Amino acid sequence: MRTDHIAKLALKYTEYEMIKEHTPLPAFPEIRARLLFVFLQRNPKQAEHSEICTLATSLAQLGLDTHDLVNSTPADELIGQARSRQLKVLAGDYFNSRFYQLLSHIGRIDIIRLISVAISEVNRMKMTFYERFRAKKLTSVEYLEQSVSMRTQLFSALSKFIPEQYHTKWSELLGLLTRCEVIQNELDRSDCYDTFRSSWAFCYILESISPVEQERLIHVDKSGVIALLTKYNIHGTLMDMLQTHIQQVMSILEQLDSEVLRTEVLALLQLFSSSNRVPQTAKEI
Repeated sequence: MRTDHIAKLALKYTEYEMIKEHTPLPAFPEIRARLLFVFLQRNPKQAEHSEICTLATSLAQLGLDTHDLVNSTPADELIGQARSRQLKVLAGDYFNSRFYQLLSHIGRIDIIRLISVAISEVNRMKMTFYERFRAKKLTSVEYLEQSVSMRTQLFSALSKFIPEQYHTKWSELLGLLTRCEVIQNELDRSDCYDTFRSSWAFCYILESISPVEQERLIHVDKSGVIALLTKYNIHGTLMDMLQTHIQQVMSILEQLDSEVLRTEVLALLQLFSSSNRVPQTAKEI
């Protein structure tokens, strides 16, 4: 069974010239979408609508992720920056409207309700997350846990449609694969000076230094960031975490009684970068 077609179906809604020309979009939640689809397919009563339900859920997630890219308006904002920011707002709203349209077209008001409640919960979680992060009260463990929770909330909303025999494995795999996804994203963010102050690495280093050093951390320059990432082995720590969770996924695979599920989850693991990946920061030193 092919499940990578969900992302291709989404191109109908994301490939607009105006958006492509003026603003980047977040990545499509392919791993979560493919996992949801293959598990929904295990339920004969849901198989008929599994494709549309997965696409709609993914577009709702994409809408949330797109709105997350909207920054506050700077005083010296250029015309191009203003257009990009405005398009992100409009694109996020558009993806959300498509989620409603797709599900209402097939009469799945029940799923609209579930996902709408999940969207409200995600927005609540984000407010708490950002408030605690800005106050420097968010630990690196909490950062990771809450990042995973915010990314799985919409997909977990459809858990009631997963066959009972797979409930536990579905939940475990969704959590672990999303955790791998978050860690992979943090590996990319740790390579970028511009995103360092909003990353897991920032929380991790903040926990390891004195109050005086914490004040300096806020104003550290690019060379200082590179030195800190190297000193605290951020890349190595994240890679160890990623490999641990991949092994946990492999252990669950051995317990699945469906060859279709095993094959799909194994394919999803292949989407993560090789453990031999060299961090950009290491190249710059």
